[in-house]
Amino acid sequence: EENNVPEWYVESCKKIKYMFPKAHAAAYVTAAVKLGWFKIHKPVEFYAATLTKHTNNLELDTIMKGIGAVKQRIQEIKALPKPSAKEEDTLDALLLVYEMLARGIDVLPVDARKSKAVTYSVEDGKLRMPFLAVAGCGEGAAIKLREAIDADENACIDDIQSASGINSTVIDKLKEMGAFNGFQQSAQLSLFDM
Repeated sequence: EENNVPEWYVESCKKIKYMFPKAHAAAYVTAAVKLGWFKIHKPVEFYAATLTKHTNNLELDTIMKGIGAVKQRIQEIKALPKPSAKEEDTLDALLLVYEMLARGIDVLPVDARKSKAVTYSVEDGKLRMPFLAVAGCGEGAAIKLREAIDADENACIDDIQSASGINSTVIDKLKEMGAFNGFQQSAQLSLFDM
C-alpha cells in the first residue's frame, strides 16, 4: 500500500505464491539461444560439451560400430516394455550420438596418447572419446590413467596399469579397442640392462 501496489496484484501473489520472474524467463531464453548458436555454428564443440554429461551412459562398443548400430540399439531400447532407468539414460545418450553421426560428425576411438581423461577432444572436425567412455573406467580411474601415461611417454602397458591402479578388465578393453597401439606389453630387458 505504501508503494501504491494495486490490490489485485497483492491478491494474485497470495494465490499464486510463485510468479515466474521476467529475468528468469529471459535467462532461459538467452541460454537456449546460446545453445542453438553453438549447435549450428560449432556443432563438434556443442556435442563434445553436451556428451560430457552423458559419458557414463554411452555404449562405446555400439557407437564405434557406426550410425547403423546406434540406430538399432535405440530401437531395441524403445521396444522394451519397461526400460530401466539406466536404459532410459542410455537411450538419451544414444539419441544425441545418433543426431551427431547423422550430421556427419565422426567419432574417434579412445587412444592412449590422444584421449583426455574425462573430456572429449576435437580433432579435425571429429570427436575423440575420453577414457571415461570405456565401460568400468570411472572418473578417478580415467584421471589416474591419463596421469600415468603422461608421466612416462615410454611406459609399457604393465607399468601404466601398475602406476594408475586400473584393473585388468579395463586395460583389456583398451587393448581390444587398439588404444595401446604402439605400446609394449611389458618392459623388456636387454643385455645392456644387466
